[in-house]
Amino acid sequence: MEFSKMKPTVNQIEVHPLYLDEETVQFCAEHGIIVEAYAPFAQGNKQLLENTTLLEIAKRNEIDVHQLILLWCLQKNFVILPRSSNPERQERNIMLEGLQIPEEDIKEIDSLRFNQKDQAFKQCWNPQNII
Repeated sequence: MEFSKMKPTVNQIEVHPLYLDEETVQFCAEHGIIVEAYAPFAQGNKQLLENTTLLEIAKRNEIDVHQLILLWCLQKNFVILPRSSNPERQERNIMLEGLQIPEEDIKEIDSLRFNQKDQAFKQCWNPQNII
């Protein structure tokens, strides 16, 4: 940690099946920093939520695409804080406990991701543009 004597406990970064900053995730893993998935649904972007591959994988696993994305995050050891005022969605999120996606499905989801250097599907602000 070049600029601080205190190591962060959690790093909240944009994470979803179509965008993952692998370099930051690796850095966090090497330094014992928890990654919290910010915008796991890409801010509701239909390109993610209506992705045919994700829909097929969700159907195979008898879950919806939102549950699939949250499980993908959990199985990649990301913290998720899904929020909703909708009781149906709250129940759906609670139903994740004990569910898992087969490793081959995780790999298929991982293969969807655009090249991290190609910021084409980054939906949230870019911290490199702030400085």
